[in-house]
Amino acid sequence: MRKIKSRLIEFKFYCLRLLWRVKFTFFREKLPKNTDGKVYLNLGCGVNTSQEFINIDAFPFAKTHLVRNIQDLTIFPSNSVDMIYASHVIEHIPRNSLTKTLSEWCRVLKTGGVLRFGVPDLDKLIDYYNTHEKDVESIINQLLGQDADYDRHCTIWNSKFAEKILKEAGFSGIPRFWDVNTTEHHNFNDKSNRNISLNLEISK
Repeated sequence: MRKIKSRLIEFKFYCLRLLWRVKFTFFREKLPKNTDGKVYLNLGCGVNTSQEFINIDAFPFAKTHLVRNIQDLTIFPSNSVDMIYASHVIEHIPRNSLTKTLSEWCRVLKTGGVLRFGVPDLDKLIDYYNTHEKDVESIINQLLGQDADYDRHCTIWNSKFAEKILKEAGFSGIPRFWDVNTTEHHNFNDKSNRNISLNLEISK
């Protein structure tokens, strides 16, 4: 039954992609031009977009500017981006591609540019599990992802793992927590707003 449900979800998105691609081809969103001249990328945007950001996703959603694999940012020159935002997408990148992907993101960031992201926090999920009668069902979707192939999680995160992988990718700073309610350039209503989200940012 679960396999059938997964196939139906994939077929639904296949049909939507066809419709979206027609819209995207003929009614493409114009790239934002911020008054301060800064360039912000929103990777794996889905439907959570911002007028400040260049919204990039593998699917041509209504407000998507660029449809492409977010692991490949070769369309952007080195040292050309002020901020990369990625909310609950990094965990979908396979572990054997993760360091290379984050290195690519580091490449396009300017010196002092910021990678800001949110991922499911294993430590918070464990706390939630322990306070909810150790019910595996209560955390399984946040831990492993959903039914469709594109929505499965490939890595599990906490602060220690984040610091390790970011260092491997070439970031030299220390990851710091960011607050959805107080940080600048964040008007997204996405999964980073959830209590189980590990929200970190790091400067290049």
